Amino acid sequence: MDAECTMCIKQNKKVKQHLDAFLRTSPTWIYYDEDHTYSEQQFDIPIQGTNKSLHCVLKRKESNGRLRCFGSTLNGLDSRATLNEYRSRWTIENGIKGLVESYYFDHIPGIDPHRINIHYFVVTLARLAYELFCLDYDEAFNPDGTKRSLGAIRPEFIAGSTGVLSRAGDELIVKWDDPYEAKQHQVLTQLFDKLNHERQAKLPFLGGLRIRYELGPPRPKTLTNRLGREVVEF
Repeated sequence: MDAECTMCIKQNKKVKQHLDAFLRTSPTWIYYDEDHTYSEQQFDIPIQGTNKSLHCVLKRKESNGRLRCFGSTLNGLDSRATLNEYRSRWTIENGIKGLVESYYFDHIPGIDPHRINIHYFVVTLARLAYELFCLDYDEAFNPDGTKRSLGAIRPEFIAGSTGVLSRAGDELIVKWDDPYEAKQHQVLTQLFDKLNHERQAKLPFLGGLRIRYELGPPRPKTLTNRLGREVVEF
């Protein structure tokens, strides 16, 4: 096994033997947050069939003394770094969830390697376009700094949109005709400008065509709903 792993370890009988032996050494407990402490020292659990070991740290809930065991095969991590490494799990899980929900990664068309490669390539392009979009759209981020998923942002831009696909010479033109509000229009314009900057390259999978993105004019303020709210008593 050449891959490295970090995990929360299920406490079976064998793991508990290692855990109990470690507790008998009277480890030092360090503040983690208001509800938890963690062991400053670590202990190793060998992985059968390999030359690797899990370098383990305990995390204790102070209200009831419940222990959770976290381990990593990565070398050089102290106890806190091991706990922080495990938190990457949520980024990975949310990323996989986003690939399934927004990019249909669980519905790859067929088993032909060429089709699979095209599917992966299209997903990669779509994801890179989303990353470019987030650079210009402040509301793509949650208050805690994490990035909102494509599924959460999509209704703000794509719901009910009218797209037109046409061809002019060696260019494939993709145009969104629906008028967006000024703020959304500016963000999309910046994204399309970045994408069009690279359109000089011909795409072999499109028969050598280039792609150009266009956007209709922004929504005039005069089209906003002028009706006010009234209080009606019954």
